[in-house]
Amino acid sequence: MFKRYLIGAGVCVAVLAGIWGYGQHKYSRGYTTAQTDHQLELAQLNDAARQKELAIQKNYEEMINDAHQQKQVAEAAAADLDAVNSRLRKTISNQAAKLKSASATASAHVSLASCWRVLDESVTEYGKVAKDADGLVERLRAGQGWARAIEQAK
Repeated sequence: MFKRYLIGAGVCVAVLAGIWGYGQHKYSRGYTTAQTDHQLELAQLNDAARQKELAIQKNYEEMINDAHQQKQVAEAAAADLDAVNSRLRKTISNQAAKLKSASATASAHVSLASCWRVLDESVTEYGKVAKDADGLVERLRAGQGWARAIEQAK
């Protein structure tokens, strides 16, 4: 009779061990599946983030290229204005020289010479202000380009 209990207990232990083994097998498969799904989802999220980053970078580079082209156009215009400025200053210098040589009507020419000097100083200061403004515009374009790239990425 004692053997029957031992056989019954052995069968119960074997059945419980089988159930436990089956559960471990299912758990292991579920864990592996969950791990694989997680890695797949992570890869998809990383790919999406990378694509978004590449789009932002491309957009920003296009804006920088546009700003660079605008800068080249502005520099060409500034060079043209510098040429005009040089011609104007040469004209002012020539007029001032003519006024110095004409001593007969000195009193009228003194005020006219003063006007030419004021015009010359004004042109010089305007050139400095224009160059400062060009530098500020270039920095502003770069900042605006970055802000637009970030805004479009949202």
